Amino acid sequence: MNDVLANYYEKAFEDAGVGGTIYHAKPSVLEMAGHNRKIELLASIALPDLENAVVVDYGVGSWGFGCIFPNLKQGGTLIGFDISQAAINFSKQISDNDPELAGRNVQYLTSSGYDIQLADSTADIVFAGEVIEHIEDSEAFVSEMCRITKPGGIIIFTTPNEQPWLYKQQNIRWTMGFEHVALMTETALTSVLESYLEVIQVKGFTSSLLPSIDPMIQDEAYAAEIARIGENTPAHATGLIVVCRRPQVDKRPLRKYEHVIVESSSIVAEPVGHDLSLFESVMGRMAIGDNGRLVIPIPANAMKCQLVMWSHPWSGLARIETAARSFEVDLYNHVGGARRISLDAADLMNVNEIRVVATGQKRDVSQGNQAIYFRSVFTLA
Repeated sequence: MNDVLANYYEKAFEDAGVGGTIYHAKPSVLEMAGHNRKIELLASIALPDLENAVVVDYGVGSWGFGCIFPNLKQGGTLIGFDISQAAINFSKQISDNDPELAGRNVQYLTSSGYDIQLADSTADIVFAGEVIEHIEDSEAFVSEMCRITKPGGIIIFTTPNEQPWLYKQQNIRWTMGFEHVALMTETALTSVLESYLEVIQVKGFTSSLLPSIDPMIQDEAYAAEIARIGENTPAHATGLIVVCRRPQVDKRPLRKYEHVIVESSSIVAEPVGHDLSLFESVMGRMAIGDNGRLVIPIPANAMKCQLVMWSHPWSGLARIETAARSFEVDLYNHVGGARRISLDAADLMNVNEIRVVATGQKRDVSQGNQAIYFRSVFTLA
């Protein structure tokens, strides 16, 4: 299946090289403090016996196995995953020269998250660091994480919190970006995880207060104290660490789902539309005029849809029209990024399209009333 984001990641990692970053913005002092606090919290997690364990590091990028979670390197069999072949090729080079991994069985595989090429109940420990927010169908990904883990095995997720406390007060979203197609709040994340897994522990760390405040924080010691905000009240924090266990008896049947991606180039804009670059080669399609419409075709046998719109300072209110309902979504955010809208079977029943209508309305702070389609991922029955 054609996947614009997967193609982007492949080229970006190829260009970045071994251990290089695909993200262009230099992290702030507070962001670095939050990152360091995340590493400290991960190191404090009590892991079961690792010597004979099969350990999965899902989302290794080009930085090598266990880059931010070095305790994982103590496992017996180590398996690293990433969506990009270039990324895992570079990670293998790093692992081959890592003295902590000398003599260990390290393997690397590619995966989009929907079809992980491991047998059922393979892993004792799975780490998915900063991954779940990149995968539109969160439930399908968590189901696969659960399937590859042994009953009683440990799965650890880290991910941004979509609306930490101060961001929620201003009704804006944290860590928005074109690649973060499935950001969730702490409540939404734990709800998805608990539908498959036993949630053992949730911790928070803070990498931002507000965009207007962060540049003022230049003292590293002070930033390190701020980074501890939300440790035991994770709904207030910008970053989440969730430790889960696969139950001995699964809560839900585990199965692989097929998915169909509908990119912006495949939808119709009525009466006219405009194509624009959201980020480098990643494109979107914008409705033109008040009540301009974006028409998204529904594939055969679709039972769910993750509709991803573009959200930025020029976004307005869009009306989503499905088989079951019509509702408005405020797409505004202070920086550009993806905004996921989840639709269920009732929304798709007995129709062949979803309509997104540009209402011409906006919140006061927005600089425009745009409605821009990014992509959709449909889950097939």
